Amino acid sequence: MKIKHRILISAFLLSLVLSLPLFGADQDYRAPRDKEVVLVMKVIVAPEIEDDFYSRYWDISGKVLKSKRDRSTEPGETVPSTASLLIGSSVWNMEELALSELGTTATVKTSIPKDRNISLNVVSVYPADLGIFMVRFPVLAELTVPEGDNYIYVGTFVYEREGFQFKLNNISRLDEFDEAQAIVSERYGSGARLIRVPLRQQGNGE
Repeated sequence: MKIKHRILISAFLLSLVLSLPLFGADQDYRAPRDKEVVLVMKVIVAPEIEDDFYSRYWDISGKVLKSKRDRSTEPGETVPSTASLLIGSSVWNMEELALSELGTTATVKTSIPKDRNISLNVVSVYPADLGIFMVRFPVLAELTVPEGDNYIYVGTFVYEREGFQFKLNNISRLDEFDEAQAIVSERYGSGARLIRVPLRQQGNGE
């Protein structure tokens, strides 16, 4: 029994390490290397999250749990909600890519797996950028990075929800390619060519 418990604990700790946020949003927008790809996407939650509410009442403290905001803010300051994308090339190779504020186009860089297949697992939404409170919405899609391409347009994911419990009613994906291409050109230079690739349901292959 003790050995079994040790195995379970080790597996749990390993899963935590593998899913640690590796926030890699391109602040300086350096061009990707040959083995890197820039994923371009936007996340919208509708209706919009009440940032002001979460910014004012974010504090959680007690004998067991204490929390601090991820970024320094002034009391009462409204902080925009953010999102990140959990991706992987296999169940044992996952990383969390920092996106940006909800409703804005994000360009995030990651390594291209050997098989060139990337799984888009879930979008993690942080109301008022709270690290202590996260809501995860499914993506559950896969894409293949074509040879010679380093800028992939994923699309705009719209999550329609209701209530403070974030009941998910509908998921849709919009195509805002022209807007995304303009942003990529501005950030990475006029030679940065954005392309669309098919998204397929996870596990379906090609």
